[in-house]
Formats: sequence, C-alpha cells, structure tokens
Amino acid sequence: MPTPLPLSPGPINGLQDLVDFLEKTGLRLPVNMFQATGHVIAETENFLRMRHLGEIGPDRPSLLILPQTDFARAIGRLYGFRIGTVVVSDQWHALAREVALYYPQLTVDVGVSHLKTWVPPEQPSRIIPFGDQFRHMLPHSRAIELTVQLYRRRAQSRTYRPLWHDVPLPGALAERIGRTEKYALIHLKTDTVNATAQATDPTTYLDALAYLQDNGYRLVMAGRERMPDAFRRFDIYNYAGDPLASFENDLILFRHARFALLAGSGISYLAEIFDIPFVYANYWHLCFPPFARRAVALPTVLQERKTGGTLPFDNHYALLSLFTDFTFWNFPHDVLTARPAAADEILAATQEALSLSHDEIPPPTPLQQRLNAMDPVGCARISDSRVCQYFLERFTPLMGTAPPVRA
Repeated sequence: MPTPLPLSPGPINGLQDLVDFLEKTGLRLPVNMFQATGHVIAETENFLRMRHLGEIGPDRPSLLILPQTDFARAIGRLYGFRIGTVVVSDQWHALAREVALYYPQLTVDVGVSHLKTWVPPEQPSRIIPFGDQFRHMLPHSRAIELTVQLYRRRAQSRTYRPLWHDVPLPGALAERIGRTEKYALIHLKTDTVNATAQATDPTTYLDALAYLQDNGYRLVMAGRERMPDAFRRFDIYNYAGDPLASFENDLILFRHARFALLAGSGISYLAEIFDIPFVYANYWHLCFPPFARRAVALPTVLQERKTGGTLPFDNHYALLSLFTDFTFWNFPHDVLTARPAAADEILAATQEALSLSHDEIPPPTPLQQRLNAMDPVGCARISDSRVCQYFLERFTPLMGTAPPVRA
C-alpha cells in the first residue's frame, strides 16, 4: 500500500510549481476521471487495478487531484489511504488539466469514457464543448476498447477488491433503517439517459418488493429519484429523499446491503464493488452488462418502429457499432421502441440473484452462456454476470440459430 505523502496546496502556487514538484518527486497524476457516479467509481477502480496488475509501477507514487464535488470528497475520505495522496481543490484541478494538456508524460490515463482531457497526437478525436470546457471525443471503437480493457482487468484480478471498506453505517442512517439483519436497496429511473431507454414503470417492481419484504428484507429506496407512490404500501425507508443522502453515504449504504434491485449503469457499480447480489434491470446497452458474479441482468427487448418486429439479440448487440463516430450513445427513439421488463421477470430475476448469495455460486446455464458468447464486443464474454434464466427461456427465439453452449 503506498504511503500517503504530506502534501497541501500551500507550497504550489502555479502551473510551473506543480510541474517542478511532479518531476522532483516522481509523482504522476491520474487523469481523465469524470465526476459522475459511474465514472468516478469505474475510473478509480480502473486506476487501482492498473497499479495492482503492474501496468503502473507499484512503487510509483500517485497524486490524484479532483475538483470540489461530493464525489471527490467521498473518494478522498474513503480511499485516500489506498490511492496515495488525494487533493480536492478546484484551483489544483485546473492546474492538473493544464499538466495533462502540455506535460502528458507526468500523467497516467485511467479514463474509460469516450471523452478525454488529452489524447496522444496520433489518436483520432474530435474536440467538442462539454460543460464549460472543451473535451476530446474518441471514436466509438476506441471508447469500446477502453471498457473492454477494464473488464479484462477485473477478470485478471477477480479476488482484488480495490474499493472495499468497512466503514460502519452512520448512527442516524442506521437508526432510520432500523434494527435489521438485512436490507435491500431499490432503485429506478424516472428519465431516459445513458443505458436507460425509458423511465421505469414502478408497478413492475411490486411483486419483487413484496417477495423481499415477505422474506425479511427491510426495503430502502436508493438513488436520488422521487419514490413512487406505488411503493408506499410497503414499509420502505426513503433514503433517496432524505437529507442524509450523499455519495459518501451511498458508498457506506451499499457496503452493508444484502441485495439491490437497480436500474442504471452508474449506480450498479456500487453493488459490483461490494459483491452483493443484485438485479440490473432495463438496460439497452446489451454489450455492457455488469461484470459482477452475483449480478442478474434484465435487458430491454427492442422493437423496430417501422415494422413492429422484435430485434434479435445479435442485432441488439450490434447497435452501438451502428452509431456515427463522435456522437453520444443515446437511445434511438426515432427507429426503436423499448419493451421494459415485466413484473414476473423482475420477480424471477430477484429470486435468481438471491440464489447467488452463498459462497458457492452455481455456473451460468447453457442459455446464459450462449447469450454471453454472442457478444461481438467482448464485455459479456469476459463478464461473470448472467442474464435472467426466466427471461431467456421466454425470449429464446431472439437468440437465432446459433449453436447452444454445452454446460
């Protein structure tokens, strides 16, 4: 474990001071980390796995500079001891961006996004305005490869848990959850963004919530979305609407949960890093499933608007490759419609995920292996997660005529 360095913003008053300091100490700046739930987790994890696997010299000290955000403060407080040194400062973050642009040899790229602060001169990219800054946008093939690399690193270091912690629940949070041996986190989407093609229908969750409550789980509404009125029939703690909700408390809350029912790629990383059973519902990025061994995925089934035909899984897998380079992967509502998971599918996925709670995890079924093997990108083939067996039995015809995978 690297030894934290005694460092404060005081001695460094400008860009040249920072460059001189990095050159003198041998420190390197991890760069291209974005302040969003999915990215800050995935990219912190990516950095630590790169170091664990020797891609970054294990003796090379690192200085992680982040802007003043709740994400950054949580990473610094919970994982600073593991990273080396973390400075949370808008002023320093602006300097770090300049270093990335003009002294890239003093940085290490840990990003998995198709948006970058800096790219090598030979790397194709397009400069776009993003927020109040310009960013490089990578071609889709390169962006996909960065994600595949992260999955490979996870596969090469399965027993390494870089973001594990044992911080107990804060007293006020524990009091609100109540005296219970186990609680389940519930999350849905109220808008269309990233891997979500449409807002979650809360009524499709009700059977699963009833099952969880009947089996002794305390229900906790996670995320930041407004809790649906349909959920109020249950004894559910609305953490999402509580002033206690923060990214740091999210990381603590997920650490001690026993199950999660989730919609949205970013928040699913919180379940992944703590190895809890979870359902990842209603995602349309079929080629980017969870990696986690205790994850059960429920993809969105897609239909063509023009013909009404249901998209076979091989065509669904290929969707991201059809997007024009230097564009965002937004769901193509003009040509496709999304069929969300039904209530019985969410219940079945919940039951299947709970069956993965034990030390001995059963292998994927032949159907589950077959679907993962169809992935042309590579992430599903590398992943330890599985698509819900009940779902696959219902939609087996969408697999086409590919030969089955033998158990």
